[in-house]
Amino acid sequence: MLMDYFALNQRDPEARMYTYGEIPSYFVFQKNTPNRPAMWKKRLRHFNVIGRMYSISPRQIELFHLRLLLLTIKGATSFEDLRTVNNVVHDTYHGACVALGLIEDDSEWDRAMTEGEIWMMPRQLRHLFVRILIYCQPNNPNELWENFKDALSEDFKHKGHSETQSYARAYHEINTLLGQENSSVSQFPSMPSLAEFEKIDDINDEGISLQNHEQIGLAQYAKLNGKQKQIVDEILNAALSKQPTKTCFYIDGLGGSGKTFVYNTIYQLLKSKGYKIATMAFTGIAAILLPQGRTMHKVFGMPVPMFADSTSNFRAQSKEARELLDYDILICDEAPMAPRYCIELADRTYRDLTKNELPFGGKIMLMGGDFRQLLPVKVNGSRSETVNLSIKFSHLWKHFKVFSLTENMRTLPGEAEFAKYLLDVGNGILNDNDNNLLAPENCVASKDDDIVRTIFRDLIDNHQYDDLTKVSVLAARHVDVDEINSRVIELLDHSTEKIYTGMDSTENCDNGDIDDVILPEYLSTLNPPNFPPYELKLRLHCIVMLLRNLSPSEGLCNGTRLQILDLSNNLLKCRILTGNFL
Repeated sequence: MLMDYFALNQRDPEARMYTYGEIPSYFVFQKNTPNRPAMWKKRLRHFNVIGRMYSISPRQIELFHLRLLLLTIKGATSFEDLRTVNNVVHDTYHGACVALGLIEDDSEWDRAMTEGEIWMMPRQLRHLFVRILIYCQPNNPNELWENFKDALSEDFKHKGHSETQSYARAYHEINTLLGQENSSVSQFPSMPSLAEFEKIDDINDEGISLQNHEQIGLAQYAKLNGKQKQIVDEILNAALSKQPTKTCFYIDGLGGSGKTFVYNTIYQLLKSKGYKIATMAFTGIAAILLPQGRTMHKVFGMPVPMFADSTSNFRAQSKEARELLDYDILICDEAPMAPRYCIELADRTYRDLTKNELPFGGKIMLMGGDFRQLLPVKVNGSRSETVNLSIKFSHLWKHFKVFSLTENMRTLPGEAEFAKYLLDVGNGILNDNDNNLLAPENCVASKDDDIVRTIFRDLIDNHQYDDLTKVSVLAARHVDVDEINSRVIELLDHSTEKIYTGMDSTENCDNGDIDDVILPEYLSTLNPPNFPPYELKLRLHCIVMLLRNLSPSEGLCNGTRLQILDLSNNLLKCRILTGNFL
C-alpha cells in the first residue's frame, strides 16, 4: 500500500514535520536545513514523490506508538501535537495512544466511566458499569467500583440516605442488573461481597405501582376500536377464568393495525391485577416494542442453532424454570418470523414443567404478527422448506383461535391509496406472470437523480436533524450501503468528525515470529464477513445502528437505531430512535 510519508530519521529526534493541504504528508529534514517549508513545497511541486514509512516492531515501544499516531492523526504540526489529546500533552507516545483509545489498556474502562460521569445520571452510570463488567472483563473491577462509587450512588444521597445506605442501594441495584443478565457480583472475585452491604427490600423492579398500571391500561382501552376491544375482552376473560375453554390466541393483522397497542393494553390491565406476564419476540428489535420485552431465546433458553428436536437449556429445578412456571400469560409478537421449532420447544418445555399434556402446559399463549412480512429464514432453503418452517405448519396451530385486524390505524387521510398498494403487494395480487412488480409512478426516481442528495441534502443544509431519523435508503448489497453511508456522512459538519478504529492483534494465533512483521495497516485492510469495519467515521447527528444485543432491557439490541449527540474518545452519547425508549 503506497502512502504519502517519508521515512522518519530515527537518529534525529528533533526532526520537524509539515503538513500540506487537508491530507497530512510527513517529511523529515535535518535540523539545520534552511527554509524547510519552501524547499518542501518546491520538492512536492516538481517531483511527484511517494515516500514510505518503515515497519517497526511493537517491542520498540515509543517508535511503534509514534508510527501509530502518524498513521492516525491528521494535520499535526509537531511531535508535541502528536502527544496532545484533549489539550493534555502526554509525556510519551504510548500515553497519547492510550488516551486516544488506539491501544488496549485496562484503564480505558476508568476513562469511559470518567467521560460518562460528566453527562450521565447515576442510574445511567450504573448501567454503564454493568455493561463494562459483563462485556469488557476489566482486570480489577473492585478498583473501578471504589473510584466511582460516589458517582454511582449520588442519586440516593440526594434522596436523604446516608453515605453507607447510598453505597448499599447502588451496589444492590448493580447486582440486580447483573442478575437480569444471568450474572452477579459474586462472579467477580475482586468485587466486595454483597453481604458487606445492608440488605435493601424496597426497590421496585419496574418502578410502577399496580394503580398506575390500571390507569395506563384503562386509558389505552378507551382508545381501542371495536375489533380491538373484542380481542382484549376475550383474552382478559380467558386470563381471569380459572378454567378457560381456550388458551391459545393469534392476532393476524397488517402493519399498523394496532397489534402492539393491543398487547400493551392487555399487559397493563392484567399487570394491575397482579398477574405475571412474559412479553417476547423472536428478535430483539421487535421485543423492545413491548413492556419488559425479551427475545424468545432468552425467555425459554432456546439453543442456537435450533432444530426440530432441540430442548431448552433450562434445568427443571433452575431459577429460570421456576420463573417460567410463575407466568400466567405469554405474549409473543412477530411470531411468523420464528420457525415452528420455537413454539414447539416452548410447548414441550411447559408440558414437562407442569406435568400435563395441555398446550403450553395450560398457560395462556397470545401470539401475533403478519404473514405478509418476513417469514422464517432458512439458509439455502427451497420454497417448500421455508414454508414448512412456518408456525402454520406446526401441530400446535390447530389449538389457536385466530383474530383478524384489518384497519390500518397509522394511515393519514392522504395515504389511503398507498396503504392499499402495500396491502396488495403483501397479498401477491400485483405480481404478473413473471413475478415482476411495478411500483407507483410517484415512487420511481429519474436515472439522473442523486439519491443521497435528493433525500438528505436539504434536511442537513436546513439543520433538520430530527427529520433524518424518518428517512432511509434500502440497498441490496453491502458495498452500496457502505458507499451511501459514507456520502451521507460527508454532508454533515466535518469539524465534528471523529474516527474510531478497531484494535487488531495477532494474539492467540500460531504465527511464530511472523507476528513482529505483520503491520497494523495490513490487519486493518482485512474485512472478513460478520466483522465490523476497521475504521468507523462518525459526525454529529449521524444515524447509527447497534449490531449487538447489548442490553434489551434498555432498548439496546441488534437493530436499534440511534442518533449521535456527542462524540468522545471512549463513549458515544446517543438518542434511541426505536421502540419504547425514545
